[in-house]
Amino acid sequence: MKIKILRVDVTEAGSGTRKYKQAEVTYRDLTTEKVASKKIMSFATPDAFSVLKDAVQDSEFDIQSEKDSNGFWKWTKVTSANGGE
Repeated sequence: MKIKILRVDVTEAGSGTRKYKQAEVTYRDLTTEKVASKKIMSFATPDAFSVLKDAVQDSEFDIQSEKDSNGFWKWTKVTSANGGE
């Protein structure tokens, strides 16, 4: 899937020693032109989180995803559409 970033909000969640960061990514799917959002957790998909936490509006990314054992889609690889990760 190819997306264009509309907004990224990074917040801290959890409590005590179980704190983590999450990035809520609001994006436009460039194939369907639909706007959606996805929460990326720093502990669940650290590679995707590290790329997307600093993404700026209008940047484009190629997303690879796979379904986890609980049936949820995870973004497993995020690559800048301009090259690099």
